[in-house]
Amino acid sequence: NIAPTSSVTTGADYGAVANATRFDQVIDTVPGGGFIGIPPIPGINATQMIAQWSGVLNISGPGDYIFETRTDDGSILYIDGQQVVSNDVGQGATTRGSMVPLETGLHSIVVKFAQGTGGGEIHTTYSGPDTANASVLVGSIPNTVVSPDEKLTIATNKFNADDEINYS
Repeated sequence: NIAPTSSVTTGADYGAVANATRFDQVIDTVPGGGFIGIPPIPGINATQMIAQWSGVLNISGPGDYIFETRTDDGSILYIDGQQVVSNDVGQGATTRGSMVPLETGLHSIVVKFAQGTGGGEIHTTYSGPDTANASVLVGSIPNTVVSPDEKLTIATNKFNADDEINYS
């Protein structure tokens, strides 16, 4: 089930400078475990942090694709620079998504994630002609994420022990 989009945001500064980068094949964390990353990244907090994944999705079959994020706390997903999922809410794990018509070829994908306090998780999936309409993790099908510089970029300098994400 896809939750409706909310106008309440985490207020996270997604433009913060990154403290660390790494390559991730998929965007999938341990449910409820806070953002620990798999594997963990030294010096990156499990809470009070933001992350951004970027890459290029290779679509071989044109048609309607559904993109979803399941996050605790917030996330935003962009395809070709257009926001297609707004799940940027201080919340327990919630799935939100939308349908996007895509042509054959390369499409940029960016996922932004904010984690406040408590448990946290993020899972990013899509379905459509390339997946036989089954929901799969972005990057889980070989040769679908093709950018050589796709990195998980994490910034922790926005939040510290005395700050909280503004959920109002």
